[in-house]
Amino acid sequence: MSKSRFFGISFVLAFLIFGAIDNNLMAFGETLDPYQDDSIELEGNFNILEISYPDGTYDMKYYLFVDNPLSNSPIPYQLEFTNPTDSLMDLLSENVIVRGHILNTTVAQFSNSFSDVKIIADSIEKLTSDQAVQGYPAVAQTNTGGTAVPSELQTHVVLSKFSNLPGNEPHNSTYFNNLFFNSTIGAYSLTNYYNSASYGALNITSTGIHDWSMLGNTTTFYDNLNTPTILDFTAEAIKIAELANGPIDFNGLDDAINNTSPANILKTGPNGDDIDHVIFIFNGNSFKEPGGGCSCAFAFLGPIGFNSTQGETFFLASYLPDLTPAIGGFAVDTGYRAGFGVLAHEYGHSLGWDHTPTPQPYTNGPYDDPWSVMSKISVSNLDNPSGPVAYDRSHAGWIPPADIITISNNQTMIFTLDKLSSPSPGPGYLMANITFGGGVPSDYYTLEARIDDTFDNTPSDKTGLLMYHVSQTGHPATAEPTAEASIVNATNIPTSDDWDMANLVLGQNFTVNNVKVAYLSHNATSITVEVANNVSIPSSCTPPGVGNWVITSSCTMTASASAAGNVIVQNGVVLTIPSGVTLTVPSSFSATVLSGGGISIPSGGTLIIIS
Repeated sequence: MSKSRFFGISFVLAFLIFGAIDNNLMAFGETLDPYQDDSIELEGNFNILEISYPDGTYDMKYYLFVDNPLSNSPIPYQLEFTNPTDSLMDLLSENVIVRGHILNTTVAQFSNSFSDVKIIADSIEKLTSDQAVQGYPAVAQTNTGGTAVPSELQTHVVLSKFSNLPGNEPHNSTYFNNLFFNSTIGAYSLTNYYNSASYGALNITSTGIHDWSMLGNTTTFYDNLNTPTILDFTAEAIKIAELANGPIDFNGLDDAINNTSPANILKTGPNGDDIDHVIFIFNGNSFKEPGGGCSCAFAFLGPIGFNSTQGETFFLASYLPDLTPAIGGFAVDTGYRAGFGVLAHEYGHSLGWDHTPTPQPYTNGPYDDPWSVMSKISVSNLDNPSGPVAYDRSHAGWIPPADIITISNNQTMIFTLDKLSSPSPGPGYLMANITFGGGVPSDYYTLEARIDDTFDNTPSDKTGLLMYHVSQTGHPATAEPTAEASIVNATNIPTSDDWDMANLVLGQNFTVNNVKVAYLSHNATSITVEVANNVSIPSSCTPPGVGNWVITSSCTMTASASAAGNVIVQNGVVLTIPSGVTLTVPSSFSATVLSGGGISIPSGGTLIIIS
């Protein structure tokens, strides 16, 4: 194969002449004077670069890829929004119109590379058929969400070392093959993670690993963390890898290009045998933010275009540094989320999943939910990533309707939820939907059973019942207003922003919007739940079969019983043990009455605490 060329790397020469710049702008409907603060209107494909930092935080950069009439190399413009929200996620991989302005600049800056120009975006919207009638070209819209999920994502790995670090190969190709693609039962790998999360519906397969090859440039050459620099790196990494280790077969064994558009990669079922995702690994602390360095991992959330001798194709792209512990050990070293937490997160975006933001008043951003791989990933860099939440798995079509129970308005049900992470769920349900507010189908709660597991690390290895508020119109009070799923603080602790504790625990009741949820019991694989949707039900006044008995509302025992754990009477609650009834608290357990609560024992009632 002759060398491949990435869209967007040869445009620098095309714009060395200022007249060409002016003509190019006129082709888009604007004549731009570089000495003015000019308005501009452009149509192109919208993409987002998500940057992951070693401390678990993230950042976003936004780009518009505009067709270049002077060559076949689209131009990446960086977009700056005054107040970006996650509504931008809904435009990912879409053809959009951006209206804004470019700040005062100079001919020298302009003629160096048009990609250096930053657009201050005043508005962005998806291209519509009406706008096409007004003179914009008609375009096919890309569906990257809903149930448009492939059954297989063919993934290739390219290992690149910078010319100033020729001897630094922290991990070999065998390591990465095991880390990403080991399908042996029980092996901790990206393939097994998503095979488990999808209950066998999604298979991430390897099209090969191009072993370490040395780039012609140093870490300093790629210091700028922006799209033009990343695209230059991508082109060089592919070219050098092919020269050292042979061609990369982007169009697969059938020699037919399937990924002719971003939409083909993320469509339901088989999507051909093209390479769908390329993971680039590099061995140095490069790609620095202006004003400071970072050993960052990053990924384009939508597919990017590539032009090889096989033809035009698209693929998803992720970039991770492989560094020795002496310089950070980020991000595919074994000390960082087993190496693929970041990748699992980015794959989720590719499947159309939003972040899962925490609600007001305790939200600091979209990355505070430790139960969701689309948020905090894990609570510690040493932990495995958490799993996808039930809503995202359902959104991908991985939870069949028979495994979803719906509790409508004015209904009460007792049911069992199997643990969400089980690759072979049991006879219970995997997800509960609870409509409220008059039963509006677009606004509801979900319940899911979460038990610490190989492919679902829960905070402090907790077992719990997780509740999410799903709204098709988003959550305006969160840091990500258009995200559809947001965790519910079921702890009823109004001063806490500790989302590790947002789960219901054994014996606990929780009520919100006239929806009452009671955690009745659990075993190693499931949790039994009672839900009363806008129905008043008496609180159970019998100790659960296992675990603590947490009494959340006043009640009277009707039969003698022995507690299987600690007895805790909460604030303002009274437990009554009437005549002829005995409550026994065995040794090693205790009975605790919180401030304002009480235990009432009329004549003939008995409380026995064995010491």
